[in-house]
Amino acid sequence: MCAVGTDVDSVRSTYDRRKDILYVVTGVPAPATYEENVPGILIRRRDDDNKVIGAVVVGFSRRSSQELQRAVPLRINWDELREQHQAQSPL
Repeated sequence: MCAVGTDVDSVRSTYDRRKDILYVVTGVPAPATYEENVPGILIRRRDDDNKVIGAVVVGFSRRSSQELQRAVPLRINWDELREQHQAQSPL
């Protein structure tokens, strides 16, 4: 799990290299619903107030930072996040 530069509290991420899926979680766990406005990018919204509390990005290695900034309503430094996960030891 990696922390990443952002303006939201307590952002964590996990990257599954084999499946090329990035999981991003903010704050504390809470009941939530996923929505998919862009194919392969699922936004997690907290049920009680609809606040974005995470995302799942399928095909993370193939997506540009600009695409992710447009699709995910969290202020995340996607380039930094990509570098952190690439620096992790391979499977």
